[in-house]
Amino acid sequence: MMTARRAFVYNDYLSTLGGGERSSFAYALALCRLGYETEVLTTLQAPEKDVIARVFGSEFSGLKIRQIKPDQLVPFLESNRSDVFVNHTFMSFLQNYGKIGLYSQMFPAQPVDFKTSPLSAAALQTYHRLLCNSSFTQIYTRALWQYPPERVEVLIPPISEDHCLEAQRGSHAEKSKIFLNVGRFNPGMHSKNQKILIEAFLRARRQCPALESWQLVLVGNVNSDADSQAYFSACSALADAPGSGVQIKAGLPVEELVALYRQASFYVHATGAFLPPGTEPEKCEHLGLSVMESMAYGCVPIVYGRGGIFDVLQAGVGGVPYLTPAGLTQSFIWAALGSTPEQ
Repeated sequence: MMTARRAFVYNDYLSTLGGGERSSFAYALALCRLGYETEVLTTLQAPEKDVIARVFGSEFSGLKIRQIKPDQLVPFLESNRSDVFVNHTFMSFLQNYGKIGLYSQMFPAQPVDFKTSPLSAAALQTYHRLLCNSSFTQIYTRALWQYPPERVEVLIPPISEDHCLEAQRGSHAEKSKIFLNVGRFNPGMHSKNQKILIEAFLRARRQCPALESWQLVLVGNVNSDADSQAYFSACSALADAPGSGVQIKAGLPVEELVALYRQASFYVHATGAFLPPGTEPEKCEHLGLSVMESMAYGCVPIVYGRGGIFDVLQAGVGGVPYLTPAGLTQSFIWAALGSTPEQ
């Protein structure tokens, strides 16, 4: 009797329930469907299965998740050799313990080479492929990490099957006067910059009376750390001002998010704004799964003009890029008036 092929997907930040974590579950689901007995591994807190299903959808409800003590991870991997090992932990330099090792790269936040970080560089060489979530990430990975460039490839993470079916149907319900944004309220390195969006929307409303009938709706989870809580409070204070037209919805179930995708006319995104081109790429949107999801429902994306989303979005055809605060403000006004934004 043949032993079932085994696969592990490793991500230590599952509890943050961000786009990268959704991609980890997507890897695991794909491996399951290919016939591998698959587990998602983490040494930190693992979210409950009902939480995963509520945030990301029921397609992931059957996945196996194993929480392992940090000092037991390597012994576990050594004694349970897998056929496929996917390292999907941000800036992890754990060596590969599978027959096939895949390193799923979110973004290279710092340089790695044999001169300055030999152990990390050596661990990277044990992987057969380094898979980047976009060509934006690929460019910086090849520049910053010492790893064979021909083995640094792009594998764009998928959106959910339900979103794909919606895109294939191509007929969208009548849209409302809603700008939508989805992302964690996190002021750190990869901030979604909701505060920037709120401030630009409020400026645009002061300049354009037509925007008084529009709403800006921001959806996202809030991490428990003090900085995230303070940032969320600051955004909420702006939204709570009388007549702001801004709504914040934290911890929204996926069904309610889908309803908003169907209603919204525009999707606005500000990750990386307003960093000068070529600077601090780690703070930009490395791909933008929520942008892709919104497009499946017929939302027109208004996005900062740097990042990985331009692998799937043709600027000026399927969406509106901006580079400056004035450009973002004008994009809101354009949406209300139906004219071309002045960048």
